[in-house]
Amino acid sequence: MRALAFVSLVLSSLALIAANRSRTRTAWAMFGARNPALGWISGATLVMLAALMAIPPLRSIFGFGALSPVQLALALGAAVGSLLGCEP
Repeated sequence: MRALAFVSLVLSSLALIAANRSRTRTAWAMFGARNPALGWISGATLVMLAALMAIPPLRSIFGFGALSPVQLALALGAAVGSLLGCEP
């Protein structure tokens, strides 16, 4: 259960960063705007999150269990929900 909360928090934080890129344009409009720093940060975060969840010794350091596809979908849904909640 801790792993699900952690993944949800990380993905929701990335969604919040996307939502706060502009005060005048929506996050959906900003996805087309180029921002190399955001790409690097988001990519590195997702790679580290995937490694943490895929490599058993790393999971055991954090005390996480493996997530099922349904749980991953729930975490992604929470991130999308937080993005929708931040949009006007």
